[in-house]
Amino acid sequence: MSRSIYETIKEAITDGQLPEDFSLPKSTAGEGGVSFADGALDGITLYHMPPFEMKESDYQVMTEALKAAADHKFELADSLFAQFSKENRAIAVCDDFQNYILDNQGSLKPGNLYEYAVRLIRSSDNRECVKYGLLILELLVANDEAKDIIRTLALSDEFTFFCVYIMKKWAGGNNDIFETAKRVHGWGRIHALELLKPLMPRTDEIRKWMLKEGINNNIAPFYSALTCWENANIGSILYVNPTYEDLHYIGKILDAMLDESAVPGISTLDKRTEILLRYLNEAQKHSLCAEDHQVIDHIRQYGEAVDAAEVSQLAKDILHSDRTI
Repeated sequence: MSRSIYETIKEAITDGQLPEDFSLPKSTAGEGGVSFADGALDGITLYHMPPFEMKESDYQVMTEALKAAADHKFELADSLFAQFSKENRAIAVCDDFQNYILDNQGSLKPGNLYEYAVRLIRSSDNRECVKYGLLILELLVANDEAKDIIRTLALSDEFTFFCVYIMKKWAGGNNDIFETAKRVHGWGRIHALELLKPLMPRTDEIRKWMLKEGINNNIAPFYSALTCWENANIGSILYVNPTYEDLHYIGKILDAMLDESAVPGISTLDKRTEILLRYLNEAQKHSLCAEDHQVIDHIRQYGEAVDAAEVSQLAKDILHSDRTI
């Protein structure tokens, strides 16, 4: 039997996270067997693809698999879920999957479902089957053993999304999600930040990390820029005499928000012109580095594109000054 995904991840962990070059055995999808980085296909599905409609025949396979698991017919469930996984990724069918469990709580034995789900996440070598197990566990109460497995799987960008949705129900789950966000660097960080957004309390430590590190991922900073802006209280920081360090990181987030090619950003702010002017006025008080100047040039271009003459002119004035470090 192939080594399980959980074992592969656990054995690769160094200093509490996975190496930068770590990846699970490659899966393929689409014509020509296009290879995707861990978490990429699910991220693309979430942000860029229309809702998925499951075939009726596949829905029947899914329900039979869940019934088999609930009846402790685990080998049959394994076979059915393996069949189901060929065309039905967990990220696309999660609502139908979980709604079926919730709608049939009276006939699906939760103890057996729980046992089977833990078996899947610990022993399966099939990515989607691991995710099916995580979808089941999101609806149940995980014990300490399962929590440790979930924390481990969360360190892989392929599974972070599913794991943090389980963590948010735990006592102290906000801290687990935060620790996960710090230890993943691809799609996992993007997903973990989205789950940090509604959770409370957002401590000063979390807010400062969002300001300085939140948008730093190896996918694209714009995916998390608005989340970081809203949840690190950046608007407030900007209006209370920010330090140069604060301003530097605020500029990086604003720069990411200017790119709205994939997700909403700067256009969602009601007082965006005022905010940009405030940033530029504060920037004039400091000696700026080359990266700051690049941000200001992008703001200049934005001001010209949206006919915000005051913004573009102030940006030009700063760029033509000689206050650099």
